[in-house]
Amino acid sequence: MTAPAMFADILYRSGKAPWDLGAPQPAVAALIAHGAVQGRVLDAGCGTGHHAVALARAGCDVVGIDGSPTAVRRARLNARAAGVEVEFRCGDVVEELCNALHSFDAVLDSKCFDNLPSTADRRRYAAALHHVMKPGGLLYMLNFARGDSVDGVR
Repeated sequence: MTAPAMFADILYRSGKAPWDLGAPQPAVAALIAHGAVQGRVLDAGCGTGHHAVALARAGCDVVGIDGSPTAVRRARLNARAAGVEVEFRCGDVVEELCNALHSFDAVLDSKCFDNLPSTADRRRYAAALHHVMKPGGLLYMLNFARGDSVDGVR
């Protein structure tokens, strides 16, 4: 488990993960309400699954990946309670996606990118997302960082 995943797992176990609102982030809820996210969707850094569950309710085929075992267990419980099917995986997002060439219509990243510890990790992650998105696929990214960029991309 990576250091960021360990830190997140500690916060999830304590019930004090500040990014977990108990519901989808408002910006993500708005995207879903407007039908902007469709098809097969990767929820990268899915946490407790609130976005994945909302996407599944909207008719998307969703795969959620997170490095925190505690978050993934809760995500599975949340999906079960909502009566939707979501494939949740626990592990490093990049490693989990090695064999998923062009398999997603969209990727949702809610604060996964900005939790990566280095520019090299961010480059590797961006390359993995490009690898798994279908041609013309859409990337929806929500993060805290204002000034951070990788090779000029924010």
